[in-house]
Amino acid sequence: MRASTKLVSSEVVCVALAGLLHRSGQAISAGWYNDMKTLLAVAIGGAVGAIGRHLVASQVTQIFGTGFPLGTLTVNVIGSFVMGCLIETMALAWSPSPELRALLAVGFLGAFTTFSTFSMEVVLLVERGQYAVAASYVLASVVLSVGGLFLGLHLVRTVIA
Repeated sequence: MRASTKLVSSEVVCVALAGLLHRSGQAISAGWYNDMKTLLAVAIGGAVGAIGRHLVASQVTQIFGTGFPLGTLTVNVIGSFVMGCLIETMALAWSPSPELRALLAVGFLGAFTTFSTFSMEVVLLVERGQYAVAASYVLASVVLSVGGLFLGLHLVRTVIA
């Protein structure tokens, strides 16, 4: 199914939701309708991205084993590559609707891998010449994220034990 077909389907859902709210006495604005279209686009893209992540990561893990998180690394590298291609294409040659941008960049790639957004932000900082900020962001992201996971594990283990 093409993305534009999915967006038409999201418009049908928006109209149905608007009808329900209108019957309940709540006012429906054009802004609300556009916000709902964007949220539905993110949700659709997110569902497809999450399924894609699961399928790719589990297939890679099945082939290469669990000794190294190659499945996660694979989706992170693929997602970062696709984010780079997508962002540059949208900057130079293609101007999709806000809903399609949200579906692809936030929904699909956000669910396929959050690392793609992180990578894009690091590259933007480097391209702006903010090398120290980029390095700090990389270091802080890795150390604090892994540290946060350890802290969460410790907290739950302490509470449950």
